[in-house]
Amino acid sequence: MKQLIYIFGLVALLPYVSFIPFPMDTAPFALLFLSALLLLLPLQVKYQAHGTIALKRVDLLPLGLLAFFVTVLVVRLIAFRDLDSFRVLGNYMSLFLFLLYFSAIASGQTSTQREFYRALSTLLVAASVVYLLGTLLQLASRLTGASILFEVTNMFLSADITGRTTSERGFNSFAAEPSYAGIVCSLLITIAAHFYRIGCLTKKRFLFSVTNYFVVVLLSAAATAVPFLIVAILAVAAAFGARIKFTVILMAGLMAAVLVRVAQDFEHIRFFYLLNLVASTGFTGLQGDVSTLSRLASPVNYVLPLLRGENLLGQALSDVSVGYFLAQIDELRVSPVIRASLEIGVTAEGGGLRTKSAIGQSLLLFGIPAVLFWLSLAVRFLYRRGLSDGRVFIIVVVVLGYIIQVPLGHPTFCLAIGLLLFRPSATSKGAAPVSAGGPAAAAVEPVRPAPA
Repeated sequence: MKQLIYIFGLVALLPYVSFIPFPMDTAPFALLFLSALLLLLPLQVKYQAHGTIALKRVDLLPLGLLAFFVTVLVVRLIAFRDLDSFRVLGNYMSLFLFLLYFSAIASGQTSTQREFYRALSTLLVAASVVYLLGTLLQLASRLTGASILFEVTNMFLSADITGRTTSERGFNSFAAEPSYAGIVCSLLITIAAHFYRIGCLTKKRFLFSVTNYFVVVLLSAAATAVPFLIVAILAVAAAFGARIKFTVILMAGLMAAVLVRVAQDFEHIRFFYLLNLVASTGFTGLQGDVSTLSRLASPVNYVLPLLRGENLLGQALSDVSVGYFLAQIDELRVSPVIRASLEIGVTAEGGGLRTKSAIGQSLLLFGIPAVLFWLSLAVRFLYRRGLSDGRVFIIVVVVLGYIIQVPLGHPTFCLAIGLLLFRPSATSKGAAPVSAGGPAAAAVEPVRPAPA
């Protein structure tokens, strides 16, 4: 069982890595191993209610809504039989199983929590080395012209990334795109900071892994990763508390380490390119940047019908096409520039259910039930004062990702949501903090009995 937990954690932290090609960016291995863990859970966990899983009442609403969503999407898949429906079903199924697994673990008196945190703390450090190694190989490839080094990393990816990363972009490491590498590693920084605060990472392992992740994020040179990196820096600063000066020095040193890279390719780094574009031409200049427009159009188009009092029960069983969104935009009372920008963004997405906004897509598909789901998830986050110990930073990163670009069933983001649902128990046998050295090594919540 312990080996299975390690394998699951590894594929969840490296979601784009696969030895088998798939038509999707993320490989399905995390979902497969999670399913195995769920099937074996009754053999490992001693539950209070005569060996059955006694879920907390606060978990029943989000899990029930997710089960309803999955059922509806199965009907949609049967009706339309298209790849988009399959992708969406996989996303909701993934989130449902992640929440079910973590909720089930939290409901029992067991050392499984400690074992899982021990495995994940080790894998956080190991994954930082893997991501850094991939970035350094690609950096060496670009500096020496040896394209084979770049191909070494790409051969381990699930999807074909031909044309998705070029010499004018940053490094994607073991991710499908540079932006994906920057966003995922920023999330892993916030998780590492959380682990350090609750005593699951020693200072040395924390600094080692965070330094590696920061280098990967900075060398990804992705504009969309900037807000995530800012949150990650705040999480590290919060983890050190009064030693914020050290954090500032660390961040300054890391940024100085990539100045040569920035100086060489300043005009090609996307973040600086967009800043220069807006400064020189105003926001109208963004009409030539399809990638930016598609991200701006996603949340607007998917939330718009609900705000008008339409689509209250969603469009899950309808054939959603580009024309549906273009009709919504035509009714907007905005300037021609904004309307044209949104139209370009919708067309760039390819129509249908392909969207870069997971929250927006859920509102489109299910309407009010989706609103209830996100509200119930917020209540679950707040349960037992869940915003303590820096978990607020993880929440911010997850929400940012689900608004901007990350699919709902992304394994690393689902893992982060699961980490918000439970902590290592101080009352379970042998469930002390995983490793000494964190500032809150003794401040671990006890497991409370599940409500009847």
